[in-house]
Amino acid sequence: MGTSEAPGICPGLHSFGGTGAKTFKPDPKTKRLVMAVSRIRRGKLRREGPATSVDERGEIVIYRTRRELSAEERRAVISRFQEGAFIKDLAREFEIDHRRLRKVLYDAGVARPPHRMSPQEISEAARLYEAGSSLAALGERYGVDAGTVRSKLLKAGVVMRQSSTPRSYRFGAAVRP
Repeated sequence: MGTSEAPGICPGLHSFGGTGAKTFKPDPKTKRLVMAVSRIRRGKLRREGPATSVDERGEIVIYRTRRELSAEERRAVISRFQEGAFIKDLAREFEIDHRRLRKVLYDAGVARPPHRMSPQEISEAARLYEAGSSLAALGERYGVDAGTVRSKLLKAGVVMRQSSTPRSYRFGAAVRP
């Protein structure tokens, strides 16, 4: 089976499978162009201007927006966040990356970063788990999810206990006798 240019449909698309094939695979340049246009439409990327939209190889040049918020915009973002607006929505509205916006909120003391378990907490949690504490109790104690405690303990080399209740009973797949 060979490939052939799909005449009349779209240059850069190649047909696979002989005559009448309905499957087309774009060449890498066309695929890059389609992905770029898709990101522009979703608001993820912006073109800087018509003069810089094509480079010397004829490919579209797209730059991520990297702007700083003014002091007035920072105050507006903080007040909107305190009113209950989501970071994702604020980032879209103020045309700034959500990670940069989150850092602005952290620096202002309005939002706090997620709690991460320190190595001391992990070793203490391992000791408590081996002494009989449950993952849920440890998660509550350290302010994280039980799954986070489990993954940290596994990374630390702790062997998990067997559950006292079979999995099929815990999730309702079987009826208890």
